Amino acid sequence: KFVGAIGSVSETNNSVELVTELGPVMLDIELIEKANLVADF
Repeated sequence: KFVGAIGSVSETNNSVELVTELGPVMLDIELIEKANLVADF
């Protein structure tokens, strides 16, 4: 299970920046949708 907090959402590059215990993580929205990944924010 992935637990994080949404830091910001960029509509220009269609990605979501997450702030986690390991540091900032950039996730591609399209890749998440294609992988049918369910993340608990």
